[in-house]
Amino acid sequence: MAEPEGSDPEERATPFDNPFFLPVLLLGLGLWFAYDGWLNPEIESIQFNRIGAVVLLCGAAWTGLRALRARRREAGGEPPQPD
Repeated sequence: MAEPEGSDPEERATPFDNPFFLPVLLLGLGLWFAYDGWLNPEIESIQFNRIGAVVLLCGAAWTGLRALRARRREAGGEPPQPD
């Protein structure tokens, strides 16, 4: 299959380029920590998991909102704002 003109193989998009990659990753980790902190009675480090869950879920919400804002800017729905 021929490469489109002007495309460099090194510039292809990867899953890591998606703005929702980090929010989904943090959400998954936050849910795992929440399960261990509140629902798993056999875990020894309950306090660590509870604090980690809150931090990770807040990070997922923050990066998720930034990703949504970036998507809207790309679609032309909102003027660019400084980050």
